[in-house]
Amino acid sequence: MLAASLPISFGGWGLRELSAVVALQAIGMSSASALVIALLIGFLSLTVIAGTALVIMIGWRPQTSPGKAITPPAAVDYVTGLDWLIPLIAATAVLFQIYIPTGGGKVSVNLADPVVLLGAAVFVLHHVGKGWPVWRIPHVGLWTVAASAVIVLSVFKGWMSFGWTDWAFINKGLGWPMLLCYGATGALIVRRAQEDGLVLLLKTLAASGAAIALLDIGLGAVDRLGVDFTPGLVEVRMSGLSQNSNAFAFMLLLVFAALIVLEQRIAARVALMTVALTGIWFTGSRAAFIAVPTLIIAAFAMGAALRPMLKAVVAAVVFIAALAGLEVFATGDLSQWNTILGRTNAGTGVDAVTMQHLQTIFDGWVMFLAQPLFGAGLGAYMSSQIGVAAEPQVIHSTPMWLLAETGVIGFAVFGVAALRLFFDSIRHRGERTALLLMLVLGAIGTMSMAHEMLYQRAFWLLLGAILAMPSIIKSPSIAPSRPATV
Repeated sequence: MLAASLPISFGGWGLRELSAVVALQAIGMSSASALVIALLIGFLSLTVIAGTALVIMIGWRPQTSPGKAITPPAAVDYVTGLDWLIPLIAATAVLFQIYIPTGGGKVSVNLADPVVLLGAAVFVLHHVGKGWPVWRIPHVGLWTVAASAVIVLSVFKGWMSFGWTDWAFINKGLGWPMLLCYGATGALIVRRAQEDGLVLLLKTLAASGAAIALLDIGLGAVDRLGVDFTPGLVEVRMSGLSQNSNAFAFMLLLVFAALIVLEQRIAARVALMTVALTGIWFTGSRAAFIAVPTLIIAAFAMGAALRPMLKAVVAAVVFIAALAGLEVFATGDLSQWNTILGRTNAGTGVDAVTMQHLQTIFDGWVMFLAQPLFGAGLGAYMSSQIGVAAEPQVIHSTPMWLLAETGVIGFAVFGVAALRLFFDSIRHRGERTALLLMLVLGAIGTMSMAHEMLYQRAFWLLLGAILAMPSIIKSPSIAPSRPATV
């Protein structure tokens, strides 16, 4: 019903029927009955609307005073409202990754996907007949075309080489234009309000991410003190609402980066950064553990104040240690001290997981050497895994995945773009936007070494907002000079 209510279809027709069949089949109803129910809802809705319209047309007459002209009401600026509302909804909904049951398993869906489709449509309509949008960095349009060509041609090459795979077409092929929609949605609010729009987008993402992390931290703390929750509500490795611990750790890294950039009250920033860092610890993502000091060093090198970040690190360490001590006190088991400090990896088979990740990288390297120029095609590694491995794996490294499946040419398209962004952030050192760009690149660059992170939606939402911000030649230092905020 949520999908049907969004303005992405004709009155919800199609979406309502499809979702009804999927959802009601999950509780045992036949597909035919589910379809009839959905059609009845649609026809009843049309009947109510048509009847109401008929009554209004027949029975309503405007009341006017004799000799007094009717003054038309002032037009409501809905477009401005959409420019503000859609990106902020996307910044909140992007944290919600859900699984929808289907006849063949489950489909992973992000709640922000239908929102950014609308956002991208509004962004395009803003520029129809007015020329191409102007970006912070030249030739963004050309890069978009080149990257899209890499994805499309790699999907086609994979299809011709080893056959059709839903994973390659849906996850990577159709997933790519969805990422561009996220970028356009992030740019939407910045086009409307420049730096004010960027700040509000960052505040929304930071507040939403910190709230989810705080909820998970609280549930985990109560669980460790002996309260039994519904199975699956509290996980060994915290994953928030992202359904994946490493993905949630990346989201919290973006939250941490946003809080570094925002010039808010020092106490509020430190508190929220502490929540983000504590959440990263309980995700158990070792790549994120490496990314945190990387972001702190990069932020300091770009001119950000160091003291708030160090305060947040110390506060997070104190909180984690205090929680460990409280668990030891409540359970009387000294081994619990080591359990909570190593809880993130307990029972997960870290050595086996590490070897598995390294094996995928090695396999990707072999695949790259076999076809170095254009790669093996999107979905090649997944296709080789299906029917062989009990749980099919992806190549757990974005650079290696690009080399293996898109070749040197595809890797060069994305690699050159990353370097262009990196040098632009250095050239504009002292700008808030340049600092954010450096931190976002640092987060995805570090975690991408051990995980495939190119298709993380929140990254593209922020990147679109960053690229829409014009460069400032002269800008005050990021680190405020006021003693209260240093």
